[in-house]
Amino acid sequence: MRQLIILLTILAGISSSAWSQPATLFQNEKVFNGTDQKIMHGVDVLVEDGMIKTIGSGLVAPEGARKIGASGHTMIPGLIDAHWHTTYC
Repeated sequence: MRQLIILLTILAGISSSAWSQPATLFQNEKVFNGTDQKIMHGVDVLVEDGMIKTIGSGLVAPEGARKIGASGHTMIPGLIDAHWHTTYC
């Protein structure tokens, strides 16, 4: 849970000027897509123009792309423009 909070904090802190880069590749992370209960492990997320372009394993970053190693962290796409509630059981 702590790793998820750290990753979300990092993503929320990236300014819109950072997204104007040609691309950002988040590498080797876990992704929860919110449509089912599965978590994808060891996948990459390619972001271009502030939008997720591709999610998959072994993605190749375009020339000049920013690369962020996210091993051990979980990304939940879509929470950038939304909010969520955390409950500890």
